[in-house]
Amino acid sequence: LDRSSAASDVYKRQQHDVTINPGNSGGGLFTIDGKLIGINTMKIVDDKIDNMGFAIPIEDALSVAEYLENNGKVTRPVLGVTMTSVEGAEYNGVKISDSITSGAVITDVSSGSTADAAKLKKGDVIIKLDDYRIKDYKYLKYYLYRYRVGDKVKITYIRDGKEKTVEVTLKD
Repeated sequence: LDRSSAASDVYKRQQHDVTINPGNSGGGLFTIDGKLIGINTMKIVDDKIDNMGFAIPIEDALSVAEYLENNGKVTRPVLGVTMTSVEGAEYNGVKISDSITSGAVITDVSSGSTADAAKLKKGDVIIKLDDYRIKDYKYLKYYLYRYRVGDKVKITYIRDGKEKTVEVTLKD
C-alpha cells in the first residue's frame, strides 16, 4: 500500500460508527469500494452509546510504519498515572464531587513520572489535554497518543472543586 492509495479528505475522521466486535481491534477499516482508510483501535461500550469506534487514519498508520522501519521502535508518551472513570472513582477509593460528570480520575501517580513532576495526585480529575475535552480515561489515552515524547502539553484538571492547569513535557 502506498500513500497515493490512502483515503481522501472525506474519510479522514478518527471516530466512526461501524460495528466492532470483540477481537477486531487492529483490523482494517475499509470503504464500501475496498479502500483501506484506517486501523480499528477501540470501541466505547456504554448503555447510551451504540457503535462508537475509533480508528487510526491510514495516513497516521503509514507514518508510524515508516518511523518504525527507519528507527526500529516507536515510543509513546505516558503521564505515569493509573486512572478510572468518574463512575468508577468511589470503587477505586476516590471520592469526587457529584457535580463532576466527566473526566479521567487519577487513582495513583508513579514516582518520577510526568504527572509526579506536575504535582498531580490521587483524586485529581483531568478534564482537558490542551484543547481536547476528556470525557473519561479512554479519551485521555487516545488523545495523549497524538503527541510525541518531548512535546509540551497543558493539562487541565479539577482538584478540591477548583479548575487548575499545568504545562508538562511528556516522557516515555
